[in-house]
Amino acid sequence: MNTASKMSLREWAKENKIWEPKAWRIFLEKDIVPFYKQAYTLNAFYRFLKSEKICGKSSLADIEDE
Repeated sequence: MNTASKMSLREWAKENKIWEPKAWRIFLEKDIVPFYKQAYTLNAFYRFLKSEKICGKSSLADIEDE
């Protein structure tokens, strides 16, 4: 479901016929998988920022290239 849309959850469910098994596959592929990919990427970036490679450095010049 597009986060920018103003459609209610009930309208979205009717439009996408969520009672059909195929609809769940489409929902997972179009909405859930991209969300988790983005969450994984952001978590990896967060871990990198919290790592000893970055933590305590005052500027980007102090960080070694990888």
